[in-house]
Amino acid sequence: MIKIYSQNGAALFIGLLVLTVMSLIAVSSMQSSTLQALMSGNMKDQVTAFEAAEAGIRAAEEFLDGRTFSLNDFDNDKSDGLLSNLYDNVWEQIDWSTESITGPTISGVNSPPQFVIQYLGPILPEDDPINLENEYNEGTETVISQYFRITARGTGSSDNSVVVLESVYGIAN
Repeated sequence: MIKIYSQNGAALFIGLLVLTVMSLIAVSSMQSSTLQALMSGNMKDQVTAFEAAEAGIRAAEEFLDGRTFSLNDFDNDKSDGLLSNLYDNVWEQIDWSTESITGPTISGVNSPPQFVIQYLGPILPEDDPINLENEYNEGTETVISQYFRITARGTGSSDNSVVVLESVYGIAN
């Protein structure tokens, strides 16, 4: 004798409910993984832009150490990247593509770093108590240091990631 049980579909309903919950969890973790991959890519791009800006500062320091300029070259004309000390927040006031000096080519960045140099003026040793009698000046009061503000701009693998750094650099006459 065969007994027939009536089925009302409870097992099918529970199975579909569990399958739906598992699918939602899988989709949520895939979205979270995608977001984390995008965030790590952006962080890498930001670090690359920072390193490019540092390379721009180093190129500007080498330019100043090479002394292929005269102090009269630092003026209000923004076309050559050599500026007088009339500009605060210079990174907001110049067109980086035409009014700056292009730094070295770096692999992995979209554009080479650019920099501008502002002449801040001379500083006599008596005006600079931090550097008196140090290993560079050795206590002589005849050394005059010329000070410059370097502003460098670097980009990452795209121009969407931009870092601007500023440094003050001095060279003794």
